[in-house]
Amino acid sequence: MAVRGDCSPSAAGGSPIVLPKFMGAESSSPMYTLKSRCQDAKPLGLVRCLNDEILVVYDGASRFVLPLSLSPRLLIPRAEVGCYIDKHGVPCRSAGYLRWESKADVFVHRGEHILLFSSGFIEVRTVQTGKLVQVIEAGEVRLAYRGLLPADATILVACSGRVERGVVTERIAELVETSEITTPRASAVSAVPGMWDDWDM
Repeated sequence: MAVRGDCSPSAAGGSPIVLPKFMGAESSSPMYTLKSRCQDAKPLGLVRCLNDEILVVYDGASRFVLPLSLSPRLLIPRAEVGCYIDKHGVPCRSAGYLRWESKADVFVHRGEHILLFSSGFIEVRTVQTGKLVQVIEAGEVRLAYRGLLPADATILVACSGRVERGVVTERIAELVETSEITTPRASAVSAVPGMWDDWDM
């Protein structure tokens, strides 16, 4: 990923900075693995984390894997990945990587989460750990609108609808963050004195 940096001494002349910096990949097995996974992937963007780390989001790529004698080579998709880098662009967290469930076409960052959009799914993951929180399944879903300003958290998606009079309709829906519904715990059982005295063993 080439990023134009304004505060780096090497970027004073306007030359791009390549991120992540895979220095020492030949001598480090985890770094080499991460480099090989990111090599052909298309970077979708960067997300700042709380602890001076940056999450690099890749879409994944296809590679030639099996040459066949009578037919063209097969394209087998590689794992779609993300990785964390430090403020200097060096992979951190032991050069580990995150695997997406499917190839991401675009992503949206909202609060503590990133939403990865693919043709049939929307993955919701935490920014800090990359942990999968939810998978929303929808046929031919695509991002239609994301708020342009930081205060605008609106996310609209378009999904393929039904066919009416030979025309395929689309449904537009807004994605809204929800929270778990909690109920007060009933403490009536433990509050009644002597309720279980007859069952004393």
